[in-house]
Amino acid sequence: YVQSVAAAAGLECFFEDCAAAVEANAEGGNVVCFVVKPSRRPVAVITKEGSKVSSAALAKSLNVGKSKLSMATPAECIGLFGHAPGTVPPIGLKEDVEVWLSCHLKAA
Repeated sequence: YVQSVAAAAGLECFFEDCAAAVEANAEGGNVVCFVVKPSRRPVAVITKEGSKVSSAALAKSLNVGKSKLSMATPAECIGLFGHAPGTVPPIGLKEDVEVWLSCHLKAA
């Protein structure tokens, strides 16, 4: 599912279906994988290629401390997201992965 958040955090949802997610990713998007610890909650952020994801803004949006959020390791990408690093798509992720969309992708 795609998660909606406040625009102030730099992340938001502007599509509701898989076709739009694929289109947004094809227009220069990149999927960045994070893990919320200690629960190992997987979070994928689709952002404009070359853009950075603010871990502080994402942590704030997720209502967790910044120290609880980390980028996924290669093993976590495979185990939690179902794909190797660099090959993570915007759809086809494991069911419990939260998908967030960077507002930077709107301008792409």
